[in-house]
Amino acid sequence: MEHALRYDTFATYLAQQGVLVMAPDLRGHGETAVLSNTLGHLDPQRGWDLILEDLESLYFLLSSTYPSV
Repeated sequence: MEHALRYDTFATYLAQQGVLVMAPDLRGHGETAVLSNTLGHLDPQRGWDLILEDLESLYFLLSSTYPSV
């Protein structure tokens, strides 16, 4: 299964070089989905749109928090 912890060593290296590293836990993916038993499950009508909305919100949060990145 693909997950952020697989990249921990590389992400740590990038962070040490001054690179902002972020690994979102998307709907239907990752630890949240495993804990809630929803791994691989998305709303059949709007699942993809909801993920895109989540990523857009994350983009705006990060760009306002780290405007120079």
